[in-house]
Amino acid sequence: MKPYNIKYGTIKLGTLHEYRETEIKHIADSEEGYLKFHLKLDGTVQLSSKWFNTIAAGCMHLGNEEGVRFPGRTSARFKKVDATHNPDNTITLIDSEAVIEREAFNGFVFCMSQVRRTRDCVDIFPEYDDYWFITEASAQRFGFLLGAILREVIVAGRAAGNHLVPESMPIDDFSVNLEMGLVQYVPRDIHVTDASKYKLDDFIQNMLSIAFTKPPIPFAKEREFRFNYTIVSGGKIVEPLVRFVILDSTPLQNFVLHVSTES
Repeated sequence: MKPYNIKYGTIKLGTLHEYRETEIKHIADSEEGYLKFHLKLDGTVQLSSKWFNTIAAGCMHLGNEEGVRFPGRTSARFKKVDATHNPDNTITLIDSEAVIEREAFNGFVFCMSQVRRTRDCVDIFPEYDDYWFITEASAQRFGFLLGAILREVIVAGRAAGNHLVPESMPIDDFSVNLEMGLVQYVPRDIHVTDASKYKLDDFIQNMLSIAFTKPPIPFAKEREFRFNYTIVSGGKIVEPLVRFVILDSTPLQNFVLHVSTES
């Protein structure tokens, strides 16, 4: 929309929590950065102890391999489990079910839609009164510059007493890390059989990238391409104090394509 539009000099950078709490219905997601997976293992499924302990997320531990630890918050419980630890350090599960909850640390995000034709964006968000575009080739440079602008505002805010991050964070020793890419639309109910074990690797990847994982309904139509900014200081993730920040977009305007959305 025209307020906070890059073409007019400002850009709004929200946090995961902003999208949970916003009253703007067409962008709201009460579970942004959070997913609850129902993992159903049908019949007999054999896993390495590493994958079993990853899925169990601390509620059970079998074998001598540690599970993968994910950034953010993770909890798990088995609704039903029949597990056997085998001599080869694998785990055999029979007709088992687990519920896994993942929540990403809060950070700043900027979202766009990947489209083939400029006209396509009108169908994705008909509520919007204006549109702008960048090329896929310039997305990385755009993302790095947006992160640099955010970092400058964090530093300037500290000097002015307008704190975007906790005062305990050293202002001379932090980074704004960028992760960017297409959002993956993953069903919350995931069925795994012995013939489809490869899907577990995909599942683990989605668990790692929870800020880039959303359920397909109702979000898949958005074709979201996300810039995710994580503030790191002293090797630890620092969560922002604010829900959003308004940035000066003039340094970014050279990336904007001046094209029409008319048919």
